[in-house]
Amino acid sequence: MGTGFSKRMTKTTLYLPEDLHAELKIQAARLRISMTTLIIQAIQDELQRLADKHVNRT
Repeated sequence: MGTGFSKRMTKTTLYLPEDLHAELKIQAARLRISMTTLIIQAIQDELQRLADKHVNRT
């Protein structure tokens, strides 16, 4: 798939607003990575941020 991730991938469909899709496409091109890679990185970053926030509350 070319995402640079070694784990087995599961196909998931996302419905994005057109403007967000366009922004995603532009940013992925600027970074010279796939849109999939950018989405995976963003989700992983957000999940880590939420986990850190939860740990800091307790």
